[in-house]
Amino acid sequence: MVRDLINMAKAGAGTGIRLRTASSSESNIFWKFIGFYCTRVTPGGVKRNRDINHWRTDVQEPLFTVPPVEPSQKEIDLRGYQQMKRDGVEMPNPWSRTHYK
Repeated sequence: MVRDLINMAKAGAGTGIRLRTASSSESNIFWKFIGFYCTRVTPGGVKRNRDINHWRTDVQEPLFTVPPVEPSQKEIDLRGYQQMKRDGVEMPNPWSRTHYK
């Protein structure tokens, strides 16, 4: 499936493929093993308190290169979120209209 995606990117004159995975996901090992490299790590959501790894592979020679970074392996930690709920902190609701200001 990944090979098909790479072939489609090449046929469509794409320069690379990017994806994001949770730091707690075992798929991080897979992406690194097949040649993707981590370009950055960003904080994830409040609830799970994990990081998001941003992966890339180049299907054509890039004009500019992004230095790889070490992917995060931060596990899910719900303690902070559960404490905020106990303290009555109002959490954003992704289904409410006010969430999309």
